[in-house]
Amino acid sequence: MNTQKILFWLIIGVILLIWLITLNSYGSLPQQVPVHFDSQGQPDGWSEKSAWIFYMIPFVQTLLVTLIIWFRKYPHLYNFPQKDQVINLPPAKQKPIWEFLDKMMLLIGFLLGLTFLVTQYMIIEGAKNAEISPMYTYIIIILSVGWVPLIIYMLVRISSLVKAAKTAVSYSETAY
Repeated sequence: MNTQKILFWLIIGVILLIWLITLNSYGSLPQQVPVHFDSQGQPDGWSEKSAWIFYMIPFVQTLLVTLIIWFRKYPHLYNFPQKDQVINLPPAKQKPIWEFLDKMMLLIGFLLGLTFLVTQYMIIEGAKNAEISPMYTYIIIILSVGWVPLIIYMLVRISSLVKAAKTAVSYSETAY
């Protein structure tokens, strides 16, 4: 199984898991649920339990991740610094760049889904126990800060792929 299929099914698993946890937990929650957490991961903002607030996180997660998966069908809409250079390459030279971007979109969708899943779990645990392990705060921080090296890696990798493709095109043009 290739990387794209694995990431796709991991995303589907995360979406199903957040809905399963959410649907399973709503009835057993107290009337007050946390809506904000302090830097130690402890609830410090509360709201009345409402289906709208509680189901909003899995709904938004499902919507955003579905849009990311749908957006993969239209890679020409991606916005990245070397886009003009990629579009001017022959289609065969563009393919590895679009495939790399496809993997990155799936990875972004997976990380986004995990962030929403951990947040929903924090809300459920905070509502049931009035406190949660600080580990969840660290996970949220890692998931949030984890985007920075991912984006840097993506930009560097795209740059090297574009450079290699342009070199191959120039070489094939001078070979004739």
